[in-house]
Amino acid sequence: MKKEHNRLLAVVLALALCFSFIPGAAYAADTEVESKTIGVYSTTDMHGKVYSENPVGGTFNNSYLKVATAMASERAAMDGTILIDNGDAIQGTTITSYNVNVEGGENNPVALCLRYCGYDVFVPGNHEFNYTMSVQKNFYDMLAAPAGDSDEAGDRRVRQSAGHRDRRGGRPLRPLCDQGVPGGREDLQNRRPGL
Repeated sequence: MKKEHNRLLAVVLALALCFSFIPGAAYAADTEVESKTIGVYSTTDMHGKVYSENPVGGTFNNSYLKVATAMASERAAMDGTILIDNGDAIQGTTITSYNVNVEGGENNPVALCLRYCGYDVFVPGNHEFNYTMSVQKNFYDMLAAPAGDSDEAGDRRVRQSAGHRDRRGGRPLRPLCDQGVPGGREDLQNRRPGL
């Protein structure tokens, strides 16, 4: 008896669901909706590949120069685009190592590339947290700087993912990984000097 009751209920609910689409379908057929094509693109694990050629030897299969070239044609073909980098960007090549170790992350070449390529959003990856807070702050400040500070046509502000902001000025400052550490921020700094 209970099994038959469940089957009957399932059939009634399925029919109700089917009938619920009829008025919406009739209305949709009567109205014209202008469609737009929006492309959503992402890169990940670029590891500082700002050039197509590795200065130490060999070539890269992917680089931010190739992204810029590909996105120029994609933007021309679409009504709108969203370009996201999913992190692991500022570590991995000789130019990024030099920038971080010798220049302290000032004028980070990856931040320049992200702005020039027209990235809309940057999501920090695990390798972004390999560096001191001052290196991270330099990088995120470059991304957040108002567009138009340079004469480059592709220069634009890049938004960072949520949860990576300083409460005082809204500027990126602390990594997400220090939230909810059992011993608090002091314990994290003792375990990871430089953060």
